Amino acid sequence: MQEDSISLLTKQRDLETSIAESLERTAGTTMNPIVRLIVTALVLDSKKHAAILQALIDAKFDGKLVETEKEDMRKALRAHLAGETDMLNKINNLIKVTKDPLIKAGLQRIAQDETSHHKMIQKLMDLFSGDVGKTLDRWQLLLKESATGC
Repeated sequence: MQEDSISLLTKQRDLETSIAESLERTAGTTMNPIVRLIVTALVLDSKKHAAILQALIDAKFDGKLVETEKEDMRKALRAHLAGETDMLNKINNLIKVTKDPLIKAGLQRIAQDETSHHKMIQKLMDLFSGDVGKTLDRWQLLLKESATGC
């Protein structure tokens, strides 16, 4: 990447971080739990955007993983996948027994996120099965999906 691009990405990252911090203060002042949830979700999205921008700055898509790092990541992701599966099963059981429509809607949103996380973890594990450093198209696809689905 050119210096200008890095500078623009850095400025955008800093803006996202600043917005997240401001929104976080706002979330802390509201008494309404639904408004607090929505503002907190916006905070998390801004933090995610800042992390994406930082990853672009750091990696520039040419970073490679050594074999030991790939194996460590596979182990950690397998363990996390098992945890995600357990959480999803428990959430689905709660959905089945919950009568309250507001609680059910919240639980269904969590289940949707857990399903998305499960798919993303599996794709990341699949990516680690090949030559990670030479799979630009796969990295781009993973970034696109993680930015919108996680």
